[in-house]
Amino acid sequence: MASHKLLVPPPKALLKPLSIPNRLLMGPGPSNLAPRTMAAGGLQMIGPMNKDMYQ
Repeated sequence: MASHKLLVPPPKALLKPLSIPNRLLMGPGPSNLAPRTMAAGGLQMIGPMNKDMYQ
């Protein structure tokens, strides 16, 4: 690791905690998901030829 000092001080905005408000998105593109939907998206997927697909 280098042991040199920064010549330019970091912006003051970096010293404040990041606060991003929760917004309801109503257009195409990324949208807010229900927790149940996010959990389902993390489950293992099965292929179209898997026998469990046809039961």
